[in-house]
Amino acid sequence: MSDEPVSGMGESRAAATGENLRPAKHRAQALDLMRAFAAMAVLTYHVWLYRLPNPNRPTRDGWFDFSVFELRVGLIVFFVMSGYLLYRPLLAHWRAAPRTVSLRRYYWRRIVRIVPAYYLAILGSIVMLWGLEGTPGVRLPPAEDLWLFVLFLQNYSRETLLTLDAPTWTLAVQAAFYLVFPLFLVFGSRLGRRAWLVPAALVVLGAVFNWVSFRNGWGPIARLSLPAMIPYLALGMLIAHLPPLKNRRAGVWMILGGALLAIGNSVWHATGVGDWQLGVLRDTPGAIGYALIIAACAQPVIGASAKLRWAEAFGRWSYGVFLWHLPLLLFAKGHGLMPSSAFLTWILLVAVSAAVGASTWRFVERPLLARSRGSD
Repeated sequence: MSDEPVSGMGESRAAATGENLRPAKHRAQALDLMRAFAAMAVLTYHVWLYRLPNPNRPTRDGWFDFSVFELRVGLIVFFVMSGYLLYRPLLAHWRAAPRTVSLRRYYWRRIVRIVPAYYLAILGSIVMLWGLEGTPGVRLPPAEDLWLFVLFLQNYSRETLLTLDAPTWTLAVQAAFYLVFPLFLVFGSRLGRRAWLVPAALVVLGAVFNWVSFRNGWGPIARLSLPAMIPYLALGMLIAHLPPLKNRRAGVWMILGGALLAIGNSVWHATGVGDWQLGVLRDTPGAIGYALIIAACAQPVIGASAKLRWAEAFGRWSYGVFLWHLPLLLFAKGHGLMPSSAFLTWILLVAVSAAVGASTWRFVERPLLARSRGSD
């Protein structure tokens, strides 16, 4: 969603030795396909959810509803991928030449990567949705609290949580993660080959936090905070410690194993589990599965196919698609423009969101990323 490809993410080993950063010449196509899957899953889930009479209290009836509901895990994929893509190259950089790591440059690139497109989407959401209060699914924050969105603080107030452009709650978590991430990097670099203990500890600490939160009934603000989501991000970090794959067959087996875990997690949730398991473990089994898939997808042995370039492009635009798809859907709903058919609604939203996502990538994200690289 909001991270660069693994070959161009953050700082490279070349940068650590003093060479100029250049735009990545190679993109891992399989990672862009994972981005495309995650964005499409979230979009499809929201088409189903916001066509319900009361999207704030969704009901599920039959295998189709349960299956579509589990597409919510696209959000988990984005978390795991962010942890992996951010941690892997920066840890290598820090190990190679820790004194060359610039926190100023790190934070500037995070700002450039997520903030401009996010601000544009928040402004667009205000313009499109502000007059639609009362439309089922449209939840608007008090005008005096809009400043919280500017600072990525919308998750910390019940008045703004899951309002306006609801999926941006994940960006509030990401922003908090980016803020403290250098601490994890420092601890990991000092442990040498045992650096994997840092993300492993974060997974455990996240589970403990969720257990305490569940036991004490801390509510949605705690459930959607960084400590609650850190296991997913940390699993992405942890999987970066796996050794390179030797052949494509190993990568395929890793993907299949990850897929079984991911599907098993969704079946486990859909068939009903206890409140304790949902409150503490949440989607950790699925996150482990997606971490395995992402780690395999980043390997050169997986290769690429020219036939999948269209899906690869959708993955490249996924951040814009993620930011804009729900405001666009609610705008259509509020103005009576939503087709009567769920399938036609999905087709229309995919087409419009892809166009907006492509424009965001072309005119906002890519130029700013190129400029940030050129400023080194």
